[in-house]
Amino acid sequence: MARTADKPTGLRISQLARLADVSIPTIKHYLREGLIPRPVKTGRTMSYYDPGCVERIQKIKRLQTERFLPLSAIKKIIKSGKSIEDELALGEAMMCISEVSASERCIPRDRVEKQTGYSRNDLEKMERIGLIRPRETDRGKEYDPVDCKILSLIRQREEAGFPLDYSLDMMSLYRKHIQTIVREDAKLFARRLLPNASAREVAQYIREGDRALGAFMPLIREKLARANAEMIIESMDGASRSLRESLRFRLVPEWVRNEGDAKNAIGSNGSFWPHFLRAGGRKKPVVSDAALADEELAGLLLGLRDLTTGRAEEACRRFQHAGRSKRFGPLSEALEGMAHLQKAAQAPGLLAGLQVLKEALGCLQASRRKAPERDVNLLATYFRGIGFAVVPDLFDTHGCAARELTLVARPAGARKEGMADMFHHEVRLKAAMFLATMYSEDEDYERAAKILEGLVEAGGDSFYSRWASRQMKKIRKS
Repeated sequence: MARTADKPTGLRISQLARLADVSIPTIKHYLREGLIPRPVKTGRTMSYYDPGCVERIQKIKRLQTERFLPLSAIKKIIKSGKSIEDELALGEAMMCISEVSASERCIPRDRVEKQTGYSRNDLEKMERIGLIRPRETDRGKEYDPVDCKILSLIRQREEAGFPLDYSLDMMSLYRKHIQTIVREDAKLFARRLLPNASAREVAQYIREGDRALGAFMPLIREKLARANAEMIIESMDGASRSLRESLRFRLVPEWVRNEGDAKNAIGSNGSFWPHFLRAGGRKKPVVSDAALADEELAGLLLGLRDLTTGRAEEACRRFQHAGRSKRFGPLSEALEGMAHLQKAAQAPGLLAGLQVLKEALGCLQASRRKAPERDVNLLATYFRGIGFAVVPDLFDTHGCAARELTLVARPAGARKEGMADMFHHEVRLKAAMFLATMYSEDEDYERAAKILEGLVEAGGDSFYSRWASRQMKKIRKS
């Protein structure tokens, strides 16, 4: 009688799926990931799994759904020849996974949409920018408790009146910088504490350290936000001081600033800049009869005189009118921006000052056009750069300031001794002075030092060279 073949031992994949309470695709996925041993094949379509796979699959599923560990970490833990509990504790610590109740398990996408009111497009946008990270399962996407809490916070901001896009941009900004901190934290930990420690000790280090850092984060944010607010207020208050300095020219002769010889004041080449210096002079600002006869020039100079004497509102009106002139338009708009900066410093309260700063930025941006005269373009760029530098970087203007002031500060060939050349030379020195000040205040000391070194060399034995030398000493101390 023919011998009957031995019946193979083990479980068919359908039996294993039923006993472990998972789907067949899940078992195949675990198999591809190397999480369960390969089955014994008895034919092209017949395979039998070790019965011990039931317990292993259930453990993997629990680690996924209750401990929220990724499969990559689960694989390492299961295959380690060491204490599973110690390795599990380390894995949870590394993943910043806290104990959660059974009611806080992962939630499928359709339920999240109903609970939060966010559409699939909203959720996918949040995924793309990295605010939430759902898991792909055989049932589709599922969101863990951290994802759900983040969604709740986004909804909380919306209910407080913040537009959704603004909240996403803001949270994305925090995520970007926190990601950098997390990576640097891991590197520092690996270099300092990882060697010669057991899995349980490393897990304890991470848990205790994260607990302290978790308490530290809101505290340091509060301190930094306070310091930033103080810096913004100081910048607003310092606008008038910066404006006065921008109009204070030290190298040109004294007679240019004072009422005197009309012929000298007009200049041999008919340039407007001597009038400009006198209207913005430190002593009593003077607008000569010769300048008043030129209607376009008169509007610019009278506005400058008002600005110099602190009448910011009157200066704004004059510059707005003069801004229609093709000849002086860019300079008038730049100076109108400076007048708005002075208004911001004079404004009562905080909100009014910040709103006026927005008006200042509009004028400074509008001044980016060409005028027929070289001196007008030089000064328009100069004041535009100073305005962008004086505005708190709250408005992200310091990159614009650097471009404008660098254009002005760039050396323009050999220095000459004529009055116009002396004037241009000082404008370039002052632009470098404001540029170095901005870099120092932004704590970009390397760039500030480079500008100051050039200022020491270009300034000779003038005020600007001495000022730059003092600033370099301060930077070295910092």
